[in-house]
Amino acid sequence: MLEMNHEMIIGLFNTYKNENYVFLLTEYVRGMDLFDAIRELDLLEDDAAKFYTIGLMCILEYMHDRGIIYRDLKPENVMIDHEGYPKLIDFGTAKFIKGRTFTIVGTPHYMAPDTISGKGYGFSADYWSLGVILYEFMCGGLPFGNDESDPYMVYDCVL
Repeated sequence: MLEMNHEMIIGLFNTYKNENYVFLLTEYVRGMDLFDAIRELDLLEDDAAKFYTIGLMCILEYMHDRGIIYRDLKPENVMIDHEGYPKLIDFGTAKFIKGRTFTIVGTPHYMAPDTISGKGYGFSADYWSLGVILYEFMCGGLPFGNDESDPYMVYDCVL
């Protein structure tokens, strides 16, 4: 987070630690997360879906240009600020990469097949997650394993 300075990425002002915890002092984002927003709005109109998708693409491009993969893009990790713009939060799974990475992390419904297979993946895994979100915007529900709660069943549906 210290490596990034983008208006659609939550700002990190400082870090503190004690013997048990690390504390992050971040920007306050007034608004709601994208998960709640799309449930409130139901299906998004084309223009709204384009707006949020392009905003998320700009965020991912900015991060990828700096060698950072996000790895857990989902509506719950995107806030919609008081002006209606998306802002990416929660960088717990983000990582600097060169080429491919192999750790299987993320939220099953939004994970790319390359991530699930364990054979290595790159920045394209973030774009897969964005595609799942776009599907959710336009069609409602999730494209793979919408009614599944067992991660392994979701993985099977995605694969």
